[in-house]
Formats: sequence, structure tokens, C-alpha cells
Amino acid sequence: MQAEVSVPAMDLADIKGTIDYIYPELDPVTRSLRVRIILNNPDIELRPKTLAKISLFGGAKRGALVIPQEALIQTGKANRVIVKLDDKTFTARNVTVGMFSQDKAEITSGLAEGDKVVTSGQFLLDSEASLKGSLMRLSSGHQH
Repeated sequence: MQAEVSVPAMDLADIKGTIDYIYPELDPVTRSLRVRIILNNPDIELRPKTLAKISLFGGAKRGALVIPQEALIQTGKANRVIVKLDDKTFTARNVTVGMFSQDKAEITSGLAEGDKVVTSGQFLLDSEASLKGSLMRLSSGHQH
């Protein structure tokens, strides 16, 4: 990924660089990651510990299947969404989630383009489906 470095205090701007490494430790306070950027510094103008402004350039993933983040029902065990079927009934569907960005969730499996995902009231539908499933198990005489 490309980066652009500027050091306003030294009147340096638009130095092109490339991200070489993303450190795996997330700072729990600032919720930030450190990166190492390779820069051309032939005149040794840039020094260690210099405060710089960094701009990162990356594009959005093309062709990703995304849903509004509020449509996602996240539990400790699984992620699911409520899908409206053609016969106007609803079903819960387990999904695999990729990245989150700008209140959208990338879905990597479990949904297809064109599926109608419930974005409001999905918790009520999910609770009702769970309750009906529990009642059906009780009425069929299964003991746990």
C-alpha cells in the first residue's frame, strides 16, 4: 500500500513511501497500529523520532457483499442475519463476517447477492424463531 509522508515543521511534503510491515500489536488505549514505511531519504532530511503526517492510500474492496452493520446479529457463538424469503416468511442465516467499515459489514459466506436482509426488528424475529424452536422441541417430547 502506498503512503505519503509530510513533515510540516521541516517544510517537507509529499514524500512517497510504501508500507513494508504492519505490526500485529494493537494499542488498547489509542486503538491504533504501528506500521513501517519505506521512504527515499537520500539527503538524510528525515531523522528518527520526527513527528510526521502520514496519508495512506488504499481502495475499497471491489465486488464485496456488504450489509448494514445493524442487520448483523452478533453472539458469542455465531453471527447471523434474518433473511426474508420469497414466500414472505423469514429465516435466520449464519454468516461469516469480513471487514467492518463505515457502518457496513462485509459478508464472506452465508448470503448471496439479492438476498433480502432484515435491518429493523431482526432481534425480535430471531428471538421468536428461537422460542418457537424451543417450544417445538418441548412439544415433541424430547428431554435434555
